Amino acid sequence: MDSNQRRTLVRLVNGTHRLARVAAVASGNTTPASAWRTLDVLESEGPQRIDSLAREVRVSPQGATQLAQALEDQLLVERTNDPEDADAAILSLTDQGAQALDDWRLDFGSSLGPMFDGLAADQWATLTAAVEILDVVDLESTSDRARKAAHARAAGDAAIAAADATPVV
Repeated sequence: MDSNQRRTLVRLVNGTHRLARVAAVASGNTTPASAWRTLDVLESEGPQRIDSLAREVRVSPQGATQLAQALEDQLLVERTNDPEDADAAILSLTDQGAQALDDWRLDFGSSLGPMFDGLAADQWATLTAAVEILDVVDLESTSDRARKAAHARAAGDAAIAAADATPVV
């Protein structure tokens, strides 16, 4: 990957983060982004241990525990004991949680509508193509490679870090 391609990916990530923040404010929804990320991970990855969710959602273990309790109180997730570790809990998305996530996504999308009203058909085609590319990128394997690359960087092996971080499409 050359430097222009890296810059393009950075711009894509920065732009989507900015867009998400603007949409969240415009929607008026006050639920923390970490709650929606948690529900999204449970929907896409299935039941998870709280410590795994903390890493995926990028919150502290204590924050994940508090978040899990709040989502459980709202009946959006269900907590069960981990059969392999009596001290650990597993969270699963409930039907109510899945519906809340779908509703939030619709609100989120609706709040973005006015920002994109003026796009031409070819611009919509470009956005659609970009989304389709993101849909086929192997994010799970990429995430695993990113973790390995971070570990390698911490160990001082930049060559391994660069090789392991290369995405698979």
